[in-house]
Amino acid sequence: MKHLQTKYNLLHLFFWTAFAYTNGYMTIYLQTKGLSNTQVGIVTGGCCILSVLASPVISSLLQQIRWLTVRTLIALLELSILFGYAAVTYLPLPVPVIIIIYTALACLGVSCNPLLSSISMQYNKMGHSVNFGIARGLGSAGYAVMILVIAQILNHTSLNIMPVLFTVFLVPLLFVLRSLPDFHYEAVPKGEGSLFYIIRKYHILFIILLGFALDFAGACTTSTYLIDIVRDLGGTTTAYSVAVFFMAFGELPAMAAAPVLMKKMNLFSIVLMSGFFYLFRNLLVAFAPVLPLVFLGMMFQSVTYGFLYAAIVYYAGTVCEKRDEILGQTLITVMTSGFGSMTGNLLGGFLQDHFGMSAMKAFVLAVTLLGSLILTGVGLHYRRAEAAAD
Repeated sequence: MKHLQTKYNLLHLFFWTAFAYTNGYMTIYLQTKGLSNTQVGIVTGGCCILSVLASPVISSLLQQIRWLTVRTLIALLELSILFGYAAVTYLPLPVPVIIIIYTALACLGVSCNPLLSSISMQYNKMGHSVNFGIARGLGSAGYAVMILVIAQILNHTSLNIMPVLFTVFLVPLLFVLRSLPDFHYEAVPKGEGSLFYIIRKYHILFIILLGFALDFAGACTTSTYLIDIVRDLGGTTTAYSVAVFFMAFGELPAMAAAPVLMKKMNLFSIVLMSGFFYLFRNLLVAFAPVLPLVFLGMMFQSVTYGFLYAAIVYYAGTVCEKRDEILGQTLITVMTSGFGSMTGNLLGGFLQDHFGMSAMKAFVLAVTLLGSLILTGVGLHYRRAEAAAD
C-alpha cells in the first residue's frame, strides 16, 4: 500500500522536523536561558535518566489501557511537549523550574521514538509492506534541513519564535496520525511486561545495544557540546548548523538502504562495521584540529548510527514475539537515547566545566573504545559461529 508508506514517511518527516526545534538547538537555547554547561548536562542527562524509567511505562500503557492506541498516545505526548516548550519560552521562570520542565518535555520526545518504529513493525506483521528505513531517513533529512533553516531564522529573530515554528509542524503531524490505520497491542501476562524480562529473553539484542550505547555516549557528547567544539576551533553558530546538517542528512541514505543492505549482510556484519567506523566518527569530531575535519567526522553518522540503528530496529522487529515488540523497541531507545545519552551528556558537561575540553575529549575516547570493542567482539563472535554452523 503505497499511500500507507507515504503517510508513514510524512509522520517521520513532520515529527523529526518538529524535533529539531526542541532538541537540535537545545544547548544554545538553554544557554540563552542562563544555564551553564553543567546545568545543560543535567537537563539532557536528566531527560535520559527519566526516559529510562518513563519510556517502558509509557509504552506499556498501550498493553494495559484498552482504549489507548499509538495514535492517541503520540498525540498526547506531542501536545504536552508544546505546552511545556511554550511555558519555558514565554514565562519568567527560574532556572531550577526550567530544568524540570525542559527535562520532562525532552523525555516525552524521546519516549515517542519506540512508538514510531513499532508502528511500521506492526503494519508489516499485519500484511502491509512499510519501510521503516526510508521513513526514518526522510525524518533525518527533514531534521538536517530544519537545522540550517533555524540558524538563518535566529539571525533575524529571537528564540521566542521557536514554539510557534514547532506548532507549524505539529499540526500536520497530528493530521497524519489521524489518517493512519489504528491498532491495539496484545496484553502481556503478569511478570513478562518489563524490560528486565526482555533483556533476559533477548540477551543478544541487549549485548549489541550495550556496545551501541557506549559508542552513542561518545557521539552524544560531541553532538550536545558540538557548539563548544566548533567555537574552540574559531567557528560560529552557522558552522555549528552546517556540522549538524552533515550529521543528520547522512542518516538518510544509510537508513533508506538498511533493508537492502540487510539482505546482503547479516546484522552481525553491520554491527562489526559500525563498531569500527564509530572510532573514526567520534574521535575525528572530538580531536579535529580544523573545522573541515569536524564536518567530515559528522558525515560518518551514516555508517555508524544510520546503519546500526535501522538494522537493530529491523532485528528487534524480527526476533521479538508480537507481544514483546513494543518493549523490544523501547529497549533500543532506553539503551541509546536513555543510557547512552545520559552517560554522554552528564559526564561530558561535568568534565568540560570542571576540567576543561581536553578532559571531555578523553572521556569520548574512553567510552568509544569500550563500545567499539564490544560491537566488534560481538560481530566477530557471531560471524564465526554462523560460519562454523554452515
